[in-house]
Amino acid sequence: YSHHDTHTRGFILPSDIGVASESKIKTSTVAEALDQFQPETAFAITGKGVPSGVSEQPLGQEAIDGALNRLAGIIKLGDGATRACIAIENGLFKVSSTGILDLSTAFDPTADYEDRAVIAIGLPGRLPFVHISPAEDAVRFPRDAVRAAHDAPGGFAEHTVGSILYETGRVRDKQDPHTDLTDGKLSRKVQMARALLDALAQLGE
Repeated sequence: YSHHDTHTRGFILPSDIGVASESKIKTSTVAEALDQFQPETAFAITGKGVPSGVSEQPLGQEAIDGALNRLAGIIKLGDGATRACIAIENGLFKVSSTGILDLSTAFDPTADYEDRAVIAIGLPGRLPFVHISPAEDAVRFPRDAVRAAHDAPGGFAEHTVGSILYETGRVRDKQDPHTDLTDGKLSRKVQMARALLDALAQLGE
């Protein structure tokens, strides 16, 4: 998964991990990434569904808010003093020509949007840490599908672009449109795992 051959670790993760989701794609991604990051630990991973408090298809800052809301929810459900908590929220970000991440939450029908994974990590005694997939791991979503999700009844509050792509037969998995959109080069699972490993590496610096 990793962009890096080795991660220098400035800390040891607790073996007890809370994941702010019951979705198999997220819990298995966390398990596999942590085994790569800290192979000597037998992690006990508990996934619990907690609300994001944002749209089904978050845009920009909403995706960061969603990850932090999920993180706060999973910390409340368990013992945040002894375990590490992880939340993952995929969101669409407006493609920016400046290279600076566009956090706008207002939909621009003339813009292109790309999906990135937002990782929020809570460690005992530390402030929440947020990391977002870099540009090289962003997956551009077809403009017409983004528009269709926005224009559907309920809009982004109720529809993801992945579900629109799936319903129209353009991707095989609505939870992972990434694989088909990149011709197999980047799955959502790899995108999330890389972002998580990068976040852990930065936490240890």
